[in-house]
Amino acid sequence: MRSEAFVPRESVLVHRGLLKSDKDWQAIFDATPGASVFQSPDWARRMERCLGSHLARPYSFEFADGTQVVWPTLQRPMRRVFNYLEAMPLGIYGTPIIRGEWSPEKGREILRSVLAGRCLEMRYVEDPTREALSFLLPSGVTQQVRLTETHILDLPATWDTMWQTRFSKNMRNQVRKAEKQGLTLRRGRSAAEVDSFYRLYQECTKIWGYGRPPHSREYFLTLMDNAPDALQLLLVEDHGKAVAGSILVEDAESVLAWYGAMDRIVAKKCPTRFLLSHVVREAIGDGKKYLNMGASGHLEGVRTFKELWHCRPVAYSTIVFRRQHLMDRIDGGSRILRRVWKRE
Repeated sequence: MRSEAFVPRESVLVHRGLLKSDKDWQAIFDATPGASVFQSPDWARRMERCLGSHLARPYSFEFADGTQVVWPTLQRPMRRVFNYLEAMPLGIYGTPIIRGEWSPEKGREILRSVLAGRCLEMRYVEDPTREALSFLLPSGVTQQVRLTETHILDLPATWDTMWQTRFSKNMRNQVRKAEKQGLTLRRGRSAAEVDSFYRLYQECTKIWGYGRPPHSREYFLTLMDNAPDALQLLLVEDHGKAVAGSILVEDAESVLAWYGAMDRIVAKKCPTRFLLSHVVREAIGDGKKYLNMGASGHLEGVRTFKELWHCRPVAYSTIVFRRQHLMDRIDGGSRILRRVWKRE
């Protein structure tokens, strides 16, 4: 991506600043059709509490053509005096609220404005269910792009269509089997219910190869504390004991299966298929278009399971925009001097 000096008149940045209050932020969020739950002040404050070291920084930009962009970010200190920005929310999707027309030139002006002073980096994760944004790079700013793949299940208009034409005969039999074996589904938000999910999550992370769980019990307790309707914890129980669970995030047109875990001892009872069939049925009833099953990473078994549902793989990018600063230049110069020294 090359840098450009010319700025079209409509892409001239006429105002930039932080939103003064969550009330102003909420008003813009409410007035934007199709705004994502990830762009809301409630989500930002929830991430602040979950992560502890981050602060919500909702930037607002206005352009000469009337376009307004609100980009919620999380900020954490880096290298003592520098700051690192994470487009909201951490590790999921961080698209801005856009009221008007986006252009690569506007993206460049936003990066030029944000990556200044103490701010050294900004990390942005594309939303695979929305159109990707394009950027021109300001002078002195580089980007690193890492592709990730998620699995999207396109939802038909009716549950009958899904059941009869999308679910294989084997899948339908497994869901019926789970029902006959007495598995039940319920929603939970209490500390005891979060603990039930975390127990399953801990065991699964060991199987996935983690030395310790990526997230703590306190993280999940904070995440689900006074959770909005868009954030749900579902538990599958076998005679009162939790054997599978999932944390879901409901968006305007989609449902994201964010976290999931299962007790492998009862895998033959198909609790995950039982859970997801209910999620799909409710999502269709609510008029959702997609079920996003999330990225699988290095877990081939998880990827294979998602493919059984006839999900389509969708690639999306994690982009780190970085401003070059004096220490980079010193580091680069010292590397060159070391190479020259070795040759001599």
